[in-house]
Amino acid sequence: MSTVLVTGANGFVGSHLVDLLLAEGQAEVRALVRKSSDLRWLEDKPVELCYGEITSSPQELLPAVSGVETVYHLAGSTKALRKQTYYDVNQKGTENLLQACVSGDTPPRLVLMSSAGATGPSPTDEPLREGIEPRPVTEYGRSKLGGEEVAGKFSDRLAISILRPAAIYGPRDMELMPRFKSIKRGLAPHPGLKPDRLNMCHGIDAARAALLAGRSDAAASEAFFVGGENTDQRQIALAAVQALGKKRALRLPIPKPIIRLTLLLSSLAEKVSRKPRIFKHQNARRILARNWTLDHSKAEKVFGYQPRYDLTSGVKNTIEWYLAHDLI
Repeated sequence: MSTVLVTGANGFVGSHLVDLLLAEGQAEVRALVRKSSDLRWLEDKPVELCYGEITSSPQELLPAVSGVETVYHLAGSTKALRKQTYYDVNQKGTENLLQACVSGDTPPRLVLMSSAGATGPSPTDEPLREGIEPRPVTEYGRSKLGGEEVAGKFSDRLAISILRPAAIYGPRDMELMPRFKSIKRGLAPHPGLKPDRLNMCHGIDAARAALLAGRSDAAASEAFFVGGENTDQRQIALAAVQALGKKRALRLPIPKPIIRLTLLLSSLAEKVSRKPRIFKHQNARRILARNWTLDHSKAEKVFGYQPRYDLTSGVKNTIEWYLAHDLI
């Protein structure tokens, strides 16, 4: 039986990918995790734990990639106290891993989980499509674009597929949980006087996209947007209200100046607490962007990706998980 490596296997999407791989039973699963990692989603599962840091040297990463058929690179930094951390993990860390992959006798296939943030929001009313000129608006996005550019330098030695999901949600996600908690309490805040447009990708769908891309020869040396349903904040709130069995939630449009002030205060709180946050001032352009919708038709045509969760079923599945774990 072949062996696959999942980086970020203890995380939100990575742990769902591990579950999919184990359910299929077609490969032994190896997980690259830090010694300090929270392993709650991997407990009591037949996974080989390989301890290491994606920021380690290529030589130190060799044991993790040795003998594997496919590497699913999902490890990354989505929030950090220092801007440089994004580049150390998302760009340099990717380079370290790829260098380790090409150092062996039989280089593996590799799936790089990037982000729509690497391209930035759509500059028009049209959804994001492959071929758009990248214009990332955050340090996170620029670092993910840097990771993609690094991958391009290895494309003559490795079969690499790049995936760019937008907003990912679902069971085990903690970043969007406060929004659902607010809706449960009867309030549905959204940025701006008009709900922004975005794409919501369920975590299991994102994991399945990685699985499919890693098995498709046609997906090699290509980049793909992957996602779920193009929607807006109003529809997300309605889906949550329905899933919670409530009659309604009060829509609360928040003017952009108030949002910017809130993000600035959150940034100050981050400095005091020394705990990194996603919702902070440097991410204002991402949070206030009008159009994060995307078109995943290329992924559908090339390797058969189709999201299994629409907004209604995905939000219901997510809220049921939050409720079952007393999180909202």
